[in-house]
Amino acid sequence: MKVPAGATLASLTLGKADRVAEIQDRNLGRPDWTVEVKNRPDGPVGWFLGLFGVPATRKEPRFGPGDALPEGATLLLPRELDPFAPAPPGFKRVALPAGDRDLSDLTGGDATWADAINRANPDLSPEQAARGGRYLNLPADLPVENGLPAPPDAAARPAPDQVERLIAHIAHDNLGRDVDKARGTLFVKPGDTLATLAKLVFDDATRWAELKPRHDPDVGPGDDLAARGRTYVPLPGAYAAPDWGDVAPLQPVDPFLQKLAPAAARIQEEYGIPAAVILAQAALESGMGDSKIGEYNVFGIKGSGSRGSLLVDTFEYSGGRRFETRAYFANFGSWDEALREHAEVLNTPVFEKAMRHKDDPVAFAHALTGKYATDPKYGAKLVATMREQNLIAD
Repeated sequence: MKVPAGATLASLTLGKADRVAEIQDRNLGRPDWTVEVKNRPDGPVGWFLGLFGVPATRKEPRFGPGDALPEGATLLLPRELDPFAPAPPGFKRVALPAGDRDLSDLTGGDATWADAINRANPDLSPEQAARGGRYLNLPADLPVENGLPAPPDAAARPAPDQVERLIAHIAHDNLGRDVDKARGTLFVKPGDTLATLAKLVFDDATRWAELKPRHDPDVGPGDDLAARGRTYVPLPGAYAAPDWGDVAPLQPVDPFLQKLAPAAARIQEEYGIPAAVILAQAALESGMGDSKIGEYNVFGIKGSGSRGSLLVDTFEYSGGRRFETRAYFANFGSWDEALREHAEVLNTPVFEKAMRHKDDPVAFAHALTGKYATDPKYGAKLVATMREQNLIAD
């Protein structure tokens, strides 16, 4: 190991004085680390001792525990005292102070972290690792405060019922997404960012900072979390999963609509607009998400949103004839904003006739023809989409 500036044997052994002699012995005889001292006196006594094989000089360590070591020199250290020994992917090298503790003190009793520590430090027993006074390979996600791991405690975790509601909330959004129910954490997949996970958890990418790991302050909303060694993000202790009450989200065929289904169910409960119609409009207006305006406007809502407006090419109908034009459309900041704005639009007097059919998605859809869109077949297209996506019975 290259000696860093200001290092002493005491600092390199993390305060464990009994290991200083071990390092001194390892480096005896190496240039710059050893001095030769007289081992027998001059004169007849020295000559006599020489007859019995006592050498004239002996090698002793050049440096005591508190002596400054030469910066940049090479020093032989046991692996567990080498701060620069490579850590496995997804792990970090941490100096663990000496002390009486066991592995559960390092992991908060989390068996997954304990297993990871054991696998990443095969040369140490769990007892040796926990006692400290050495460098350990710790999971990159395990926060460290004041030199010791500080796993999230129970008080910092969301309530179990909220975790269950999160699982229900994201069930249609990302098949195979894993949630640790005990810790209240969401596992990270390659390509995940804080923004994409905030969109998943809150339906709002702008809330990414609420998922930010406290031990990684430099991570930004667009950083690939897996590439930074993250394996999970913690849900905030006060997390409240979006609630759609007793309304079960529909289960459309297309994955794009599966993602919007829970939010559509919430809007149905709050505003009375049939969720089947909401999803059919999102599919029709955005080409199943391929031509949405901005990041969230899937309903072709004109005007302005929280992110202003976007000038977009579009088609209109006049006198039964279709023509191309340009118009300003709202640019929203979240799915929730887009769906609520859509619901507010439908709750205006223009759509009073449609709102009389809250319990009949087909009638509601036909009542939007000529009102929500100028296409004379708009209602029929919505009904066809609802049937294709299994949102209504044939």
